[in-house]
Amino acid sequence: MTKHTTAPRRAGFAVALCVGLSLTACTPEAATPVATVSPAPSATGSTPQPSPTAVTVPQNFPVKLIPSMPKLSQASGTVSPRGEFTDIAFTGTVPAAPGAVDTFYTAHFRKLGFTAPAASTVDGVLSKTFLRNNGEETISLSAVPVPGGSTLTIGATVRTASAK
Repeated sequence: MTKHTTAPRRAGFAVALCVGLSLTACTPEAATPVATVSPAPSATGSTPQPSPTAVTVPQNFPVKLIPSMPKLSQASGTVSPRGEFTDIAFTGTVPAAPGAVDTFYTAHFRKLGFTAPAASTVDGVLSKTFLRNNGEETISLSAVPVPGGSTLTIGATVRTASAK
């Protein structure tokens, strides 16, 4: 793998990774989807909010690597092993500002040996890339503010042995 030391190249890689993971998520034979929670409208026409316990992930989803943030109300994602590496995509909605999402996942990923520069924020959208093993393993985090919280997206490429 070619290692790029400049921040713009890493940011471009992170964007490409997220796009690639999104495309991978559309290929069912290559990925294991995470169960999606979509509440049905009630008889009154309002949509009830699912409880945090309603979110489930498939058996092979690496919850030790990418845990659900407290009060996560929707989730979907994929786990796509490809030999030595595994691609993981995760998205969810939480009742927290993008800064709180950054704080939660930065603390967790640092405990796992990932490093990251400061997050960048453009038009309220937080973006951050975490690196480990000289950039061989990457995790990209974005948090988009929405009414009542944030929609977060995490894309990761890690060694298959780390995808637990």
